[in-house]
Amino acid sequence: MGRKCITLLVIVTLLFLNIDLFSKSLILQVLITTDTHARFYPYNYETNKPDYSGSLAQDAAIIKELRLKYPDNTIVVDNGDIIQENTQVLFVREQKSPIIVALNHIGHNLINLGNYEFN
Repeated sequence: MGRKCITLLVIVTLLFLNIDLFSKSLILQVLITTDTHARFYPYNYETNKPDYSGSLAQDAAIIKELRLKYPDNTIVVDNGDIIQENTQVLFVREQKSPIIVALNHIGHNLINLGNYEFN
């Protein structure tokens, strides 16, 4: 990560948290999700079996629990590969992507793009 990106991240973090620069200490919790691949529930419809390897529902439950400890000092980031690999995205014709609506509901602050966003 370049210096400009790190500087920007620090500035955004300070603005987001409204930190007093002269305080003694601060606990910042950064939660990161990745490779959701449009899985809303822990279920694989292709194999017709539960799949607990990751889903938005599981992410939401964990993030909600972890956010209770530091509600004002938590940043949630998704590191990409939000779409593709789940055939349900082929049938979505909504104005707003259900995945983006879900990430906003969960409370993600930042989203990075992964390679699947460009396939």
